[in-house]
Amino acid sequence: MAVAASACRGEPGVTPEGPWGKVVPWLLAGCLAVSACGAFGMGLWQAWVRNGDDDMHMRVAEYAAFRVGDYPNKSVDMPKVMRTVPFTVYPPYAFPMFVAFFEPGGRLQGRIVVEALTIVAIVIMGFYGYERLKSFGTAWATVGALAGAGMACNGTTVALGQFSTVCAGLLVLQVMVLERGWAAVGGLSWAAAMIKPQVGVAFSVLFLVNRQIRGLACGIGVLVALGAVALWWTETSAATMLHYWLFRMQMKFAVESGGVGPGHVAEWLGVNHRLAQYAALVALAGLGLAAVIVARLVQRDIAVPDLLPLAGMSAVLGRVLTYHRHYDNSMLFPLLVAWLSVALATPTAANVATAVAVGLTLWIPMRVQEWVPLIQFIQPAIWIIAGLRLASVAVSGSPPPDAERPGDG
Repeated sequence: MAVAASACRGEPGVTPEGPWGKVVPWLLAGCLAVSACGAFGMGLWQAWVRNGDDDMHMRVAEYAAFRVGDYPNKSVDMPKVMRTVPFTVYPPYAFPMFVAFFEPGGRLQGRIVVEALTIVAIVIMGFYGYERLKSFGTAWATVGALAGAGMACNGTTVALGQFSTVCAGLLVLQVMVLERGWAAVGGLSWAAAMIKPQVGVAFSVLFLVNRQIRGLACGIGVLVALGAVALWWTETSAATMLHYWLFRMQMKFAVESGGVGPGHVAEWLGVNHRLAQYAALVALAGLGLAAVIVARLVQRDIAVPDLLPLAGMSAVLGRVLTYHRHYDNSMLFPLLVAWLSVALATPTAANVATAVAVGLTLWIPMRVQEWVPLIQFIQPAIWIIAGLRLASVAVSGSPPPDAERPGDG
């Protein structure tokens, strides 16, 4: 991990020579800036002009049921009077969080709040990307600053009123504050990102690298408290809720996941969707803990461990082992920045190819990628290979034999 950490941090004062270090980054930065403006503009037009933020509609309906004391899932709790309630897949703790989005202004307020927080999240990602790549020169620092903004999924999150980019920004904030030793703040940031648990859950392992368990405990405590409030407000039994999540929830909606995930595997094998997803969560936990052990062993002599390599691997695990649609791809931002850093620090053909492949999956709009045959297999394959190679670079102890360090010879 020492090599990966130094590669991800960059070598101060080193700027790659030739077009790779001069013309290419400025062209890329320009493309990312145009893409970011276009995607965000399209998202705003879809939401405000076409009234197309359908996911926001569903969240408003769920909150409206919760607001009057009904849990938005009849399988868990029947409404207190004869009225229709929506079906939600969100966990109980999410509904008290909805207060900040929808109270008192409802959908209009939610739209404004989500869009404003999306911008804040992009700024956080931009700051982090800039700091990570600034040692490679102004041009690459600019690419780092625009890497998150240029992700094509941002336009979709704004258009649909999704929380995905907001969660990605919170996870980047989690990495930043944990590296500064602010465990409790990191726990709060992670807990907020858990409004979409499939986005945030894999990043819980970041607290274990530097034994910042109190941060994880703080985050879990917040979620438990919010969940208790939701159950109290709706007069829902905790035992009934637990039984539903563990034994009754079918999770067939996971088949709609982008790429290939546990839901698709369950369909192909004809097994229970819930069991397949729980098996995937067990695999996620095991692989995440293994990555933490490697990180701690290799960075044991480093006072402040670099969390970016582990964050990149966690992003891959979370993306391929839980339910997602393509607008959740913003959670892969740590993987993207990690590979930009590694490719610039050790620009071998394999490293550059990996960085380019990851960038293409995140920067090219999904409607364009869908023209590629078997893209639903190609995308997760690229991310898995990138995650495995990041782990390999982390434990190798030295750059690959054909690696030529920037500035050498």
